[in-house]
Amino acid sequence: MHLEELLKELDAVEAKARGLRWRRLAFAPARYAFALFFRFVVYPINKKGVVRKCFTFFGSKMEIVLPADLDVFLLKAKTPDSEIRLTRYLIQNLKEGDIFVDAGAHLGFYSLLASKLIGPARKVYSIEASKAVFGVLKRNTQPSKNIKVYNLAVGLKEDILEFHEYPILYSEHNTIRPDRFNQSDWIRKNPPLKVKVEANRLDAMLEDWMIHPDFIKIDIEGAQYDAIAGLKSCLEFCKPEVAMAYQARGRSNHAHNKALVIAKKYGYLPHLIEQDGTLTLAENVDTELLERGLDTDFIVLKRG
Repeated sequence: MHLEELLKELDAVEAKARGLRWRRLAFAPARYAFALFFRFVVYPINKKGVVRKCFTFFGSKMEIVLPADLDVFLLKAKTPDSEIRLTRYLIQNLKEGDIFVDAGAHLGFYSLLASKLIGPARKVYSIEASKAVFGVLKRNTQPSKNIKVYNLAVGLKEDILEFHEYPILYSEHNTIRPDRFNQSDWIRKNPPLKVKVEANRLDAMLEDWMIHPDFIKIDIEGAQYDAIAGLKSCLEFCKPEVAMAYQARGRSNHAHNKALVIAKKYGYLPHLIEQDGTLTLAENVDTELLERGLDTDFIVLKRG
């Protein structure tokens, strides 16, 4: 599928996601009815996910575990505004022959997208700490010969860390930094399972894999400082672009700010992704996100 076709498909997904509920129902009525019944009737009783297969808008088959990733199941993409903009940016900027690192791959949506964009000659390296989620990620990426997957956490050193895995509905919040959710209402009814996971610095992982990445996506729920602090050598010598999930002021964003301070020392400047996929330099990320009414977003770090 050519880039113009991918962007057109993404535009169609966005239109459905922003449309009225009855239009989304009309798009996939059986799936929509099943998903809502499972989410609001079945899941609250047994708290167990159910595996379903679907296709992404770019043609890759995925397993998802309802009620997580409901948007991928119904509309073939991650549809929060920040995810739509990141997806559009990747389509417009990832090139054939690039090397892509996906830190916090979850079920593999962005790894599969990058696999399509970079072509079979280069590699996607997917990192996911959750043991439960990793099994699904591995199955999703197995048909793509240019994706390698690793059940690892991103840390400040080689170590064994305690990792907190939440029920599937909240699995995108799985983290080594659970304190950031202390004030969240959902956590009181959804305590995590605590497991041990191997961790290492990103620089050490890249050295082991003998790669110089062109693009790194970091979405690791509060461990952004660990990721950037453990990436200093790569930032200095490889100079990749970095898309990092960022929380605005007031949502426990101390680690995010510290990560920005380190990135700026290596000549990186933060940019916001606009609706059309272009970038705008952010003089003050917290202020500009709050002015836009956003409390969380993906920012892109690029060398100035």
